[in-house]
Amino acid sequence: MKFLGKNQKAIRTLLVVGIFVCGLVLGQLFSLVKSDNVASEYPLLAKRIQIDNPNDVRLNFAELENEISKYLGELGEQNASKVSVYFEYLPSGVSININENNNSIAASLMKLPAVMNIYKAAETGKIDIDKQYSLAPEWLNREYGTLYEKGAGYRITAREAARLALVDSDNTALLMLWDLLEEAQLSEHSQSLNYLDVSYSIVEDGRVQIGARSYSSIIKCLYLACFNTKDDSELMLKHLSESSFTNRITKYLPKDLTVAHKIGTFSERYQSDCGLVYVPNQNYILCVMIEGDDPEASETIAIVSKLTYEFFK
Repeated sequence: MKFLGKNQKAIRTLLVVGIFVCGLVLGQLFSLVKSDNVASEYPLLAKRIQIDNPNDVRLNFAELENEISKYLGELGEQNASKVSVYFEYLPSGVSININENNNSIAASLMKLPAVMNIYKAAETGKIDIDKQYSLAPEWLNREYGTLYEKGAGYRITAREAARLALVDSDNTALLMLWDLLEEAQLSEHSQSLNYLDVSYSIVEDGRVQIGARSYSSIIKCLYLACFNTKDDSELMLKHLSESSFTNRITKYLPKDLTVAHKIGTFSERYQSDCGLVYVPNQNYILCVMIEGDDPEASETIAIVSKLTYEFFK
């Protein structure tokens, strides 16, 4: 007791320090558990918007750029000049641009911003995304997708049409969404392309022309949930990861690797595939656009994707 009396002050100090340290440890554990819970709720969204202190990993991508440039050079100067590649390492923002000034007819790539706009219209109360609509005869289109087979009068929700537009690149679903968006009369600020200030142009036949870097901004916005809610952004990324098109970016990648991507095809003139590749802790965006015919163009996209993935391995 006498010993305790003499050291009472020191013991109190140790107790205070011990409690403080325990508090720090518990706080860190709570933060990690909280981050894991949030990450598990939105597994396809950017980790940087889900945790307080993300750790950026910085890499030198000169070797990757050289590998891609070397491969494109083997295609011949004329063919290589028709390929545009944009790569961005998402943890740090480091990017690679090859022939970045080349623009391509977006074609089916524009289904993604259309779906983003539909979800924005639902989020702002301009449409009921779960309301059923009857397919109009003028919407039926057999070029991409099979929804047209249901025929005029078939009833489908805008949510399901949005899913089909992303998973199967369904043209009938897109035409339905376009009409719903026109009825919703969204302001320019509520339209994804204008909201993001993406550089694009409208060519003489009314088609959108856009570059790989600009289109990647749309995908990155979805990844960061910068336009739509986290729930809706996560759902759209999930649909993109279920794409039925597997002969481009995903062709040579592991089957269990998550890739949320959208393809674009305009006649035999332009082919493209752009998306998010979820390499564990090293997510990246890859967008490849080619002025050329298939199947050669699709194979070129597949090999550029393979070279990129192997760089991380």
